[in-house]
Amino acid sequence: MTPPSAFQRALDQYLQTLPSHKRKSKFLLSCYNAASPVTPESLNEIIAEAEERASQRSSRKILRKVVAPVITALKDYFMVVDSLVSSSMPAAIVWGAIKGIDRCATLFDTIKSQLRALTVMLQRISEYEDLYGDSTILQDLLCKTYVEIFRFWSRIDRECDQYGNAHLGIKSFLRVAVSFSTKKLDESIQEIETNVDNIDKLVPIIEARRARGEQEDARRERVEAGIERLEARVERQAQREFRDMYQDDRYNERYYSISSWLDSREAIESNQSRHDMNLRRHSTGTCAWLTDNTDYRDWEQGASSPSIIWCHAPPGTGKSDLCSQVIRRLMDIPSVTCAYLFYQFDAPYTAVETLRLLAAQLITNSYLTYRHKISDKLYLMSQGARTFDSLSACIDMLLPQFQTVYLLLDGLDEECVKDRWSEACRVIDFLVGMSRAHPRIVRLWFSSQDRSSIRTKMEKFTICNFHEPMKEDVGIFLASLSSELEDLIASEQAKSFLLEKLQRRGESNFLWVNLMINTLREEASSPVEVTRLLEDGLPSTLDEYYRRIFERIEVNQRALVCKVFSLIAFARRPLRMSELREAIGILSIDTPTSLSSRHVPFEPHLRKLFAPLIQIYPIAESEDYTCRLFHSTVRDFLRKYGGKVFPEFSSGLVVSPGISAQACLAYLRQQRYSLTLRHEDELWLDSNGNAVKEHSFLLYAAKYWDKHFDEVLGDEETRNAIVSFITSSNFQTFVQIQSLWLENRFTIFRQSNGCECDDCTRIRFLVRVFPLWLINGSEATNERRLWASYRRFIHDWRHFLSCANCEKRGCLFARCAGEIDRCWWGALGPRNFLSRLQGRYRSFSFQREGIVTTEPGPSFEGITQEGDKMKILRLNDASSGKLTFSCEHWSICSTRRDNIVLENTQMISVLESESSWPVYTTALTVTSNRKRVGRAPLVAFTLDCQYMRIGTQLFKLKNDKYYVSLYDTLFGDRYPTYVEEFAIRGPYAVFASRRRVKQEDIRKTGVSDDAVANLGVDFNAMEEMVSLDDDDSSSSIFSPGSRSSSSLWTSSDDSELNDAYESWSEGDTDVPEGVEFEEDRITPWSGPMGDPNEADSSSELSSDSETSEQENEPQPVGARDESSDEEIEFDPQVAGYGRWYDDEDEDDEDAYMYYAYGPTALFKTRPELQASISVFLIRSSDEPPLLPAKLFHFTQELPIALYDSPPAIHPFKSLIVWPIGRGDVLFADFSCQSYFMRKLRLTTSNSAHISVKCHFSNCGQYLFIAAFEGQRKPAEKVDDAIGIKVALLVLTYRLSESKTTRSPPRLIHRTRLDLGQKSSIAVSSFPFTLTWTSTNVYLTCSDNTLKVYRIDLFSSAAEVQKTCHPVAVPQKAIILPSTATKRKVHYMPPTLTDSKAKILIESEARVKGDFEVKTELHLGYEHHRGGGVFGMEGAPVPISPPIGCFVDEDQDLGCWGPWKDLADVPDDFGIGHLDRRLEKFDFDDDCDCALIISSLSER
Repeated sequence: MTPPSAFQRALDQYLQTLPSHKRKSKFLLSCYNAASPVTPESLNEIIAEAEERASQRSSRKILRKVVAPVITALKDYFMVVDSLVSSSMPAAIVWGAIKGIDRCATLFDTIKSQLRALTVMLQRISEYEDLYGDSTILQDLLCKTYVEIFRFWSRIDRECDQYGNAHLGIKSFLRVAVSFSTKKLDESIQEIETNVDNIDKLVPIIEARRARGEQEDARRERVEAGIERLEARVERQAQREFRDMYQDDRYNERYYSISSWLDSREAIESNQSRHDMNLRRHSTGTCAWLTDNTDYRDWEQGASSPSIIWCHAPPGTGKSDLCSQVIRRLMDIPSVTCAYLFYQFDAPYTAVETLRLLAAQLITNSYLTYRHKISDKLYLMSQGARTFDSLSACIDMLLPQFQTVYLLLDGLDEECVKDRWSEACRVIDFLVGMSRAHPRIVRLWFSSQDRSSIRTKMEKFTICNFHEPMKEDVGIFLASLSSELEDLIASEQAKSFLLEKLQRRGESNFLWVNLMINTLREEASSPVEVTRLLEDGLPSTLDEYYRRIFERIEVNQRALVCKVFSLIAFARRPLRMSELREAIGILSIDTPTSLSSRHVPFEPHLRKLFAPLIQIYPIAESEDYTCRLFHSTVRDFLRKYGGKVFPEFSSGLVVSPGISAQACLAYLRQQRYSLTLRHEDELWLDSNGNAVKEHSFLLYAAKYWDKHFDEVLGDEETRNAIVSFITSSNFQTFVQIQSLWLENRFTIFRQSNGCECDDCTRIRFLVRVFPLWLINGSEATNERRLWASYRRFIHDWRHFLSCANCEKRGCLFARCAGEIDRCWWGALGPRNFLSRLQGRYRSFSFQREGIVTTEPGPSFEGITQEGDKMKILRLNDASSGKLTFSCEHWSICSTRRDNIVLENTQMISVLESESSWPVYTTALTVTSNRKRVGRAPLVAFTLDCQYMRIGTQLFKLKNDKYYVSLYDTLFGDRYPTYVEEFAIRGPYAVFASRRRVKQEDIRKTGVSDDAVANLGVDFNAMEEMVSLDDDDSSSSIFSPGSRSSSSLWTSSDDSELNDAYESWSEGDTDVPEGVEFEEDRITPWSGPMGDPNEADSSSELSSDSETSEQENEPQPVGARDESSDEEIEFDPQVAGYGRWYDDEDEDDEDAYMYYAYGPTALFKTRPELQASISVFLIRSSDEPPLLPAKLFHFTQELPIALYDSPPAIHPFKSLIVWPIGRGDVLFADFSCQSYFMRKLRLTTSNSAHISVKCHFSNCGQYLFIAAFEGQRKPAEKVDDAIGIKVALLVLTYRLSESKTTRSPPRLIHRTRLDLGQKSSIAVSSFPFTLTWTSTNVYLTCSDNTLKVYRIDLFSSAAEVQKTCHPVAVPQKAIILPSTATKRKVHYMPPTLTDSKAKILIESEARVKGDFEVKTELHLGYEHHRGGGVFGMEGAPVPISPPIGCFVDEDQDLGCWGPWKDLADVPDDFGIGHLDRRLEKFDFDDDCDCALIISSLSER
């Protein structure tokens, strides 16, 4: 709380000291009792109110007349006092007293000297209070001074009141004034003056104290500043430490990221384990000769050039132990880094795996040992693919960080088999290259047996044969065993004889010495037997030693030994003890029932059979062991003799690879895997409810079963067993296991062969899961078809299966990992064996049963809006000017046992003269490339599939089972020769197009007459030779075509039909209150809604083009002088500038075109674009067919294309609505031959319509428009484009009841959806489909998950109150085939006759020559030459038929929930309204220009 001021304290003291019987001033009481602190301003307000009341008295009026001259004389004095009031509280008190002078003006002369003295003192007091108001002593003196001022004022106030009494006359007034005494006033002035003098004396003291205080404050501030500096220093240190810690965390994160990318922990552990084992069994004193070897010493010291050494010796001489000793020696040298690899016969290494292991050791030494910083370049490299090239670059970047790097590879001879040697050669060549690139840093060591292939690689480097020096090491080794050999000798002489014999026979071979000692222990029963065996009883070769070891095995154990050695010797990787036990257990079961613990052999018993040829190694952080052959020569022995290791009478016991293959297959065929695994409580359980993590051999069997069968002859019994497994339900569980726990089983790989041609770089591979001999079988064999069916399945579902271990945040597939029942098994088709597997959904394929060797040509599908019918038209032949199709009529219903039924198949033939089909299929010239994009397909259907168009020929559906042609002959020049879009209602047919093709556009090659047998495309071959990349996509079903005549439309009656424009009229449409958008908000000059992230830009618009002078013609909207070479400059906000890609005319200025979104008068039209629509009367309902009669025709040139936007016919009235392009919508009454135009406004800047769909309600009262918009910020270069933002605007209009065809509809509902950004849009295979119902429209996107939006067509009361969402989406996810991203996806909601919803996906087709819109909204394209069938360039070949499935909206979709990302549409931009037609701008008459203000100012 703020303490009271000196003035407030003085006022309080003065009032409290007055006697209670003495009258108090009302003025002072009002000040004292004020609710807020008294200020000069508030005090004057109180004074003014009091004076106003007093001035109303009659006596005061008389007094004013008498003292008026005096008052005038006092004005100057009053102004002086007023100035004091504004700055000082005491001056306000003086003014309060002086205000009474008008009541006793003559008093002025009496007290003027006192007032002047008081004024001077008050000024001094004011200054003191301002300067030293913080002094307590001064505050007390000020308080006393204010009290005296109050007394001074009270005296004057009393005298003035006496002069102002109403009962006194003028004489009494003058008498009282004369008798006034100034004694008490002088006393007050004296007291005030005394107080002021005391204040003057106090000022030096206050100044001294203040100076001392300032010094103290300065000292205190210096101390505080020092503390602050210290704290700042500590804070800076903390910040540095934090930055260092953050930097450390950053580099730690990078290190772990790179380590994760290298993913070599298991290989490093195995490699380190081998090195540690070599060190443990090293005998002291061996390898001491190494430092005396000149070649080695030169290599170690870098004296040799290049610093590459190859050490070779026979098997068993201790080369690996020697390599480990070299590693240990080098690692003891400061500033030396070692990276090494021990090749092992039972663990093959690819070149990529080898570089991964070496790179991992280098990065660990670089970061953890030397604390080298990880560069941005190295880190970014780790974010890419892990290939041989990237790993090579990684090592190349790491090497310069070290002073000396030794890279050691031991056991190269282990890789001299089949494909393993080629991988090792890649590594050798790379390392040699690094040694030459970094000669002062890199030194290489290779050790192996002497093989010719290795010698060829090493002949240019230092070669060392350590055979002789190792003989001494054998002697040292035997000497170290002398104490252990005492049980074999009887005397010292016998001991010397034993050691001498062993060293002489073993020479430099440690392996042989160990085998001899083992033989002596096993076979010698006495010292005499030892001597005999040493003389002539020991084997002379390693093979004889191994055979004698097997012969010593007991007969009843030999069957088990064969299984053990078969599993270990031919394992694709070292087996664990737990895996080995389960594998042996499953082999002991006759039928593939579930394995139980009673079939698994005891571990101690197996260990007895291991010695001496099998060794076990403990696994870190596990109780398990790894089982390995103690030397590679054991496996060489087994292979050399075909596994026949026992005498002839035991020939049935064989060690062979087939046993491993049988174990894997039998394990996978167990009954417990007949049902898919289920996930409960974070555990995966088999059909028996047992945890799968306890199944030790499962992952090995799933990963390597096919590799083991590669080494087995595919006899009939083996083939039948494999086919039985593949076609069983166990195979579904097998796929599930691969997806969950086997890495990269469904990843696409590209194997580099050094060739960079297009064919080689596009080759992709998937991991093989079937034996090679099964895949390479004949096309006619059942096994080959099984593989092809499996690849078909992987082609569709690889994206889902490969994401089981996805670490991407929010990945839907990762959340559904292992839920393999989500796959559409039934959609694989009746020809695929996998279609019989059980899935979550009832799926199906529109494919006939039976095996066909060749597929027909391009196919076309039509689907009804209810989703209950599908028509599939397939091209079978094209010859002699005739096309032959097969048309399949399918019905779809979930209530039937058969989900889909093929009701009929018919053959349809069309002639060139009747259908003009070459216009749609014939290849165009290169200069007409821009006409390719978006050209109409050869075949199209109406929404109800009641009509079909082939070329320009129409067909009508009869009895829902077959199509019949409406006409058999061409009717002269009244019928169009090119149609892009059409609509039919009863006898009226509407034909429309937006582009024209000239005769010179058609190539002269014609159409070839290929045989039907040559039409098929082998999917399996194509999958291997053509990229299956997700980036590949088709944008048009056929190449844009040409026509056979130079004019697409007749011109005889064009002029009279084009004069049909009329102004629109208001209809008497009754719209419910509150549901329509007021049209008075539309401002025709307002632009589209701007992007909030973009700044508006403007520039002066100018044009030199001329508009057409023809009246009542639409052409002037975008008219263009064909002979003019001048271009138009556009505002960058409303127009873009882009380049047409052309293979031949890259430098042609005409290749650049404008694309605009702005005012209609400034559009530059393009000669290849022309909107044309005609309405024909094609038949009479009650008479025989008549000649087609043209009822209406309209043409207009276009500046920008619009795609897949057919006309719509009113269900009852003669009204057609057709989106022309650039926002223009045509409303035509074809019976009255009249029309009017309206403009549909865009919702964002830098946008254009891609497709606009119009649809009438069944009742005919409403018009629905769904407009797809593409937004792209104009870029200076095409390479700068970032993609297209796609949005959908859904509009509902109410039609006029009385003037339906003549009055524009009124907007009553609108919804806008942002559909995200697309890198490209395939306009000829539009990635969005619409399904219309009476109250909703369903938007479905082409994606690998079901993306469907249910959009309300009408506003509900709940929606107006913001309690209901106009857009809903499913709450559960449904995964679609990966190919759905390139196929049209339809969602059909439940109907009254079918309670299930349907998801229908059209066929997948691929073509070698494709055209696609990339990021250029103005019809840019990318052309890949070639491809096609029947000589039709770009004709796609189907590789997958249409598919579908039934879903329950409650159970499968999780009902419909609100979509939260709905885009807001502002109400003040007129979006959705159909704008009135604007008065055209004429460049000749209207260009009366004047300079703008900015231009004048510049001048």
